[in-house]
Amino acid sequence: MMCATLSIHFSHEKGGTSFLVLRQEPPWRALRAFPNASGEALVHLHNVSGGVLGGDNLRLEVTLAPHAQAQITTVGSTRVYRHRFGMPDANHVTLFHVGSGALLEYLPEPVIPFARSRFSQKCEIHLSDDAGLIWWETVSAGRIAHGEAFSFDKFSAETAIHSASGPVALERYSLSPKSQAIASPVRMGPFLYSATMYVCRVAGSSRWLALENELNEIARELSGPETCWGASSLVRHGVVVRGMARHAHQVTRGLQSLWQAAKQSIWGRGALLPRKIY
Repeated sequence: MMCATLSIHFSHEKGGTSFLVLRQEPPWRALRAFPNASGEALVHLHNVSGGVLGGDNLRLEVTLAPHAQAQITTVGSTRVYRHRFGMPDANHVTLFHVGSGALLEYLPEPVIPFARSRFSQKCEIHLSDDAGLIWWETVSAGRIAHGEAFSFDKFSAETAIHSASGPVALERYSLSPKSQAIASPVRMGPFLYSATMYVCRVAGSSRWLALENELNEIARELSGPETCWGASSLVRHGVVVRGMARHAHQVTRGLQSLWQAAKQSIWGRGALLPRKIY
């Protein structure tokens, strides 16, 4: 069982965005930042234990100073191993503070809950004036190739995005395959992967309905018998995109297409996939 915190700070300087690790406890590792062609500082998050073990309590804290530009990804999928009897559920908490004029792209690889795992994750994001956010999450039904689709005991997630003018998005859900019919049409139906992407910018803008329409045109092209995509504007400052698919590559393709269109529309520049290191 691990209780560990990784705390990272990004600052804007004349030469770009600098990166500082304030606290780093095993199994977390964040080694350095790489500048990318779009102007962000790219940081890879490592979990050197290979995954999340039963009873682990992991915390990630990220702060972007005003005008900093950062892109954060993981070096691989988040594997949630089976629950160990007598241990508390595995828990992962993420806290982001994005300063005025800053932009955070948080683009992790999928979460894969193994058979008999129990996992809870919570993400809280605070956006200052003119702060920008592109955040996504992909969840797999499990180790599908091993015949473990929806064999986990429990998976729960909570996401909250706040601005000075009020909540931007609040969501919470829980899946318990042993007590719920996950294949029900009101839950996952025939799909094995789900994805959510938030695109936010805290600024006076009338572009969100137009972006919703633009993304829904792309979503219709991406959707078919094995995929389903859609976008909806939020109560303020952004758009949420949802997707479900039978195969992992369909989720990846959809997220990349919708991310590219959203970033070009709101920030006027292209989206660059993070370079992976291992």
